[in-house]
Amino acid sequence: MPARLLVVDDLESARLLVTLVLRRQGFEVAEADNGRAALVALAVQPADVVLTDLEMPEMDGLALLRELKARYPETPALVLSAHDDTLRVLTAIREGTLFGYLVKPVEPTVLTLAVNGPSSSSGSRPSPGTPTA
Repeated sequence: MPARLLVVDDLESARLLVTLVLRRQGFEVAEADNGRAALVALAVQPADVVLTDLEMPEMDGLALLRELKARYPETPALVLSAHDDTLRVLTAIREGTLFGYLVKPVEPTVLTLAVNGPSSSSGSRPSPGTPTA
């Protein structure tokens, strides 16, 4: 089975683009538009990797990362953000809630490589093969 990913972003166009790229690489991808919706989705179907934006309504990415660590400590998380928010990223790293950080827009190959790292070590499901451009 392909690795299962959860993409969390309040901006629908960004979320759909990331989802499309990852599905083309063979990943199974679920979507959520904020942190609260992500937690509901994870309760129904666990993910091998969570990719989240930082700036979102209701529950931002940093709060989601904290909840992930508390509820799903084995699930790695990557931040995909258009904002260079060094302080928040450093906070997440110090708290041990963050596996990686990518700045939007991100190249498809870079995105796939970033996801392959944690998905190949997070669970029993193998990650898809070598990324294609």
